[in-house]
Amino acid sequence: WIDSYRSKLMSAAEAVKKIGSGDRVYYAGNAAIPQALVQALAERRDVSFATCAEYPLILAKSDLSIHHLLAPLLARTRPRHKAPLETSSVELALQMAKRGAGVAFQTRIGIEAELANGTLVHVPLNDGGSVFSDLGVYVRSSRYLPVAVDAFVRALSEEIAIREAAQGTSSSRTAPQQR
Repeated sequence: WIDSYRSKLMSAAEAVKKIGSGDRVYYAGNAAIPQALVQALAERRDVSFATCAEYPLILAKSDLSIHHLLAPLLARTRPRHKAPLETSSVELALQMAKRGAGVAFQTRIGIEAELANGTLVHVPLNDGGSVFSDLGVYVRSSRYLPVAVDAFVRALSEEIAIREAAQGTSSSRTAPQQR
């Protein structure tokens, strides 16, 4: 039995490579979450929501737009754990993820410093394409945006385009339009 045991030993990175989309991963989370496996999961290029659901999830309450974006994925998946936290605070979700309390879902916007210094990683979901959220600025019909707001929206659009080009991605979004 020892030879059989030794033949199955592998690094966390090797073990995570064997996890396929939708596979179930069981571990004794009551004592501790195996950080080596969590780290290996974070090193993937992308991950399925089902794989994330094998870990404790930090979820947004319904008053945040990400809640509605993730609702179809959550409905198709049976999370292994009850979410340790549901919050309306993006900052609280960020802090809990940094402390290792679970997997949080967020865009790259607002976590640039953590991504740059390596305290967080952004791993895209691979469930049928990316999850997109529209960013909008609205004004009453027959009115125009104030000049400062219009300038901000145009500068923001340009910055998003620059970042998408730098990442080698593009969205089907168009430039801001006035109606």
